[in-house]
Formats: sequence, C-alpha cells, structure tokens
Amino acid sequence: MSKLAHRLIALLILVAGTVLPGQSVCCATTSYHIGNSLTFDSQPLGIEALAESRGLEHQVGFHIRSSSSLTQILNDPEGVSTPPNEYGTFTTALPNNQWDVVTLQPHGNLGESTMGTDVDAIKTFINLTRSNPANQETNFYIYQTWPSRGNYQSKWLAPVENSLSTPTTKSRDYFNYLIERVRAETDASVYMIPAGDVLYELDVRMRNREIPGFSNVDFLYRDNQHLTFGAGRFVAGATTFSTILGQYPTALEIPEDFYGGPSALSAIQQAAILEAIRDVLDNHQYSGLEMPAAPRTDFNSDNAVDETDLQFLNASLGIVNPYDVNQDGMVNGRDFLAWQRNFKPTFTGSELLAFNIADLNGDGMFNAEDIQHWQASYGINDGADVDGDGDTDGRDFLLWQRSNLGSHFDANGDFLVNGVELGRWQQSYGYSLFADANGDGVVDSADYDIWVAENGRTWTFPYALSAPPLASQSGNLQSLVVPEPGTALLALLTVLLPGLKRLRSVKIRQE
Repeated sequence: MSKLAHRLIALLILVAGTVLPGQSVCCATTSYHIGNSLTFDSQPLGIEALAESRGLEHQVGFHIRSSSSLTQILNDPEGVSTPPNEYGTFTTALPNNQWDVVTLQPHGNLGESTMGTDVDAIKTFINLTRSNPANQETNFYIYQTWPSRGNYQSKWLAPVENSLSTPTTKSRDYFNYLIERVRAETDASVYMIPAGDVLYELDVRMRNREIPGFSNVDFLYRDNQHLTFGAGRFVAGATTFSTILGQYPTALEIPEDFYGGPSALSAIQQAAILEAIRDVLDNHQYSGLEMPAAPRTDFNSDNAVDETDLQFLNASLGIVNPYDVNQDGMVNGRDFLAWQRNFKPTFTGSELLAFNIADLNGDGMFNAEDIQHWQASYGINDGADVDGDGDTDGRDFLLWQRSNLGSHFDANGDFLVNGVELGRWQQSYGYSLFADANGDGVVDSADYDIWVAENGRTWTFPYALSAPPLASQSGNLQSLVVPEPGTALLALLTVLLPGLKRLRSVKIRQE
C-alpha cells in the first residue's frame, strides 16, 4: 500500500470521529486578526468554521486594510478594505474585548516599512491589547507571509541583514530576526504562524511529486502575491487555525462556505497537504507547538506500541500473495468461510469444455501466458484460433474472455477451489495489510525496525486537546465532548479498517 493510500485511510478514519451538530462544545476562545489581504487569505471567519467542525466554539474579529503595513494601519485606524464585523476596528476591538489570540501581519510597502518600524508597531498593538487587564495572558502571533510567485525556495531562503533598517522582507530570515527582536522587548507571549514555512515545505514535496496534481507551489497562487480561493487559502487558514488553537491538522474538514468548500481538494491531496502542515508545526522554532506523528506500528489501535502489535507484524512478515478472499486487508476466518462456500474440487462437463477453449497454450492453466500466446499468434497464424475460422483475431480474444472461469477464490489459476487454496490460507493466516508500517507494499524487516523504534510509545486521542495558554479558557480542555461514530459507520470501519491508528493530541512546548 502506498504512503498516500495510508494517508487517505487515516483521513477516512478520523472523519468518523468528527464532532457532529448538536454536540456540546468546550471552552470558547477568541482571536483578532490584523493585516492586509494576505491575512484575509487565511479567511478569519473561516477559522470559526474550522473550529466548529472540531466541536470548538471560537469567535473571530479582524481589521483588514489591503496593501498596508502595520505602521500604516496604526496611522489610519479607520481605513479598512474589508468592513469589520461586530467587534469593529482595532482601536475599539483590542482594548474593549477579551482576546485569547491576536495575530499581526508585517508587510513592506514601497520601502517605508523596516524591521524597526515592524517591531515598534507590533509592540504598540501588544500594549493596546494589554491595556485591558483581562488581556494580560493574550498570546500574540506574527503572521508569517510568503514571497511573490516564482522561484519560491530561493526567495524564501535568501539571507537578510539582522538590522532595524532592513526593509520588511518576505523571507524566513526576516521573520526569525523580527520575532527575536520583539520577544526581547516585551514580556508578552509572542509566537509565529509559519504560513511561509508551510508553503516552502509544500513546494519541496510538490517538486518531489508527493502531492498529486501539483508540480510546485506556484499552483497555490491566483496572482503574483495572493493565494487561490480554494487550495491556497485553505493552506493559510488551516495553518493559522492549527497554530493558534493547537489543533492537530489531520482530517481537518474544508468548510462548505470557505476555502473553496469540500470539492477544492481531493481526499488524498487534502491529507498530503495537512500532513505537511503538521510536519512544519511540529517543533517549529516559533510555533509554540509539538505535533509528533502518530506511531505507525500501533496496529491494533490501542494507543500503545507493544508486543501485541509485534504479533500482528510477525503474522504478516514475508507473506506473498496472501489468500485474502474478501480483500479486506486481512487473512482470517472470514476468508476460510468464503473458501468453504466456494469449494469446487472438480470440473463439470461444460466447465471442461470452456477450459479447453480458454487454455490457449495447452498447459492446463488459464493465466497470463494464454494472453501472450494469443498476442504472439494475432494476425500471423491460427495458433489461438478459438472460433475455428482459420486465423487468430479479435473474435478469438472475445471468446477466450467469455470462457474465463477464474475467480479470486482460485489461488493458483486452475479454475478449482480445493486443498491448494486451503493450504494458501493456512500459510497466510493472520496476515494484515496494515502491518506494512512504512507503506512500501510489503511487510518485511523494515517494518520490524519501525516497531523496535516505537516499542513502548503511547498515544492519545486524535484531536489536540491542548493549546497555548489561553486567557479565557475555564476548566480543562480534556472535557471536550467527542461523539461516537454512527453505529453503521463504526461497523464498516471495524470490518474494513481494523488496523487504523489514532493521532496524538498536540503537546505545547513552553518557551
């Protein structure tokens, strides 16, 4: 099974655990977003919708002024390009409401914005927010943007001088230097939303052909600077949501009214993009998060890698062509029952006649060699003349196809289901496709090495139940209500995907 197939399976599993409408939610949180059209590409109200899909109550306010730096926004507090919602512009919203998160987006404008002006503007917004005593524990996030379209990696990795006079630049170095300077001048908690780093990682993976349908990150741009209304904005929104709420991004649903809706990406594309986001956020220097990957060898999904998983692995090692009659990824009693129901030790007269027609090369078997024999005779001689008209052509092929008596119950292609198949079942009994930990299509010593590395590792519930300290949270986020999947869906998953893994909750790294 390919790695992308594994990702798709994980996506399907976790959708089953999504909080449904009407379920109770926990711990309302708030965020306010200040920036220009690149901040709007994250779709602030889409953040609310993403939270709702996880059973979280999150309220958002925003101040958006296109093509503007933070200094320009400060100097013209009523100038907006997108009308604010009920919270109003930042002058009203920041000091008059309790905010768990405030995001701030630096932007260069005709060389007027520098690292020094960005530091000063960010500090001013922090101080205005904290003028409300209820906001002393607010978390502030520098919204890391991305360079213009084309040559992404060279632009993103271009070195810049760590100087207050350095013009605002969309590069990794610039944002890293900026956050360090801001942290040095405030005791507020300051983190980063690493959207630019996520796009860089996606570009690397796309160029390595790891994300179907995308050859490079340029496909996520709708013009020279802005992201596409669908997939591009979803990347920005999912990165923002996962960072500020500490949410594990895997199996994150695309809201109907934002980011192009569910049809914006295929399930495999979405899973691959969200995995890239998780990998960037995990131990990112400034995200404040740890998002370790789920253990790959928790084959029985009990949240621990132990000797039980090794038993699954041992039963699958070295098995080639397992007798998996019902094709559910496992060889077990269901396959034996299917063998019993289809037991056929001899041929009937009509079957023998059809067998003689289908066995083109006369070796007593019906297999790929018969096809090769027909191909070698086609248009040349009567070596595969099934219809007796003196030549080998397409009519013979059609008759040959209709004579095919084979089935997936027949392990050796002799048209019989007998002791040969029973022996194959006995040899492969206990095999599980899901013991292929590295997804390379075979269960071997490489999968065992992964089990050795993960042995003793534990895991918790898939969705992150912790986040950076939020001012308005009351109680413990562990009380988040998570509904059980529907009975029918649970039964289906139990039969088809029993080796599925859960994802670990995000742990916060205090900095």
